[in-house]
Amino acid sequence: MPSTFNPYYTPSPARPRTPTEQAKARMLDRLTARSQPDSICLVYLLAHARRADYYIDVARDFAEIHRFALDNCDQQLRLFGTKQAARLRLVWCEAFGDEAAAWQRCAEVRALPHAWQRRLVDQFNPDWLDLDELMIGYPWLCCVGERGLIPYAHPDD
Repeated sequence: MPSTFNPYYTPSPARPRTPTEQAKARMLDRLTARSQPDSICLVYLLAHARRADYYIDVARDFAEIHRFALDNCDQQLRLFGTKQAARLRLVWCEAFGDEAAAWQRCAEVRALPHAWQRRLVDQFNPDWLDLDELMIGYPWLCCVGERGLIPYAHPDD
């Protein structure tokens, strides 16, 4: 910090050091770049595993998506018990300013074959990070694996 007070002084942002922190920073940049300030609807994709079925729907904000994922997990716990319950993870989303356009895009994504839906997520989120945890700012990350949840480990770590 300079020795005298300078109201125009802004410290340079700290650069992420580890590859995991760099991956988190890249994904947050991608999320903020795609979201629009006037957007009111989000088309999102939730997944237990890459090979499993995906849940695709429309929500008003990320809090609504988070509540749905937790409610779904609670329902699974009541129905199946702890061994088979798995929380849905947010792996893809797209922002729209118009609700009709969001529902149209939701119908388009639902109509795609599973392999194309998977390719859509691969292009947006190649590591299949849980975007919900990323936006909340957890110090650890999970990513969706082929058959379930795995802890995120960047290849360079």
